[in-house]
Amino acid sequence: MEEIKVALQLEKDGYAYYKKAAEMCPNDYGKKMFEKLADD
Repeated sequence: MEEIKVALQLEKDGYAYYKKAAEMCPNDYGKKMFEKLADD
């Protein structure tokens, strides 16, 4: 069961990381790329 908790936390952390990167990205192409990664 611990493995599932770790996997879920990794997904949440990855989502937050890519959303933050999208917010900080200075150009539209980069923003779209990071938003796509967050949604996958």
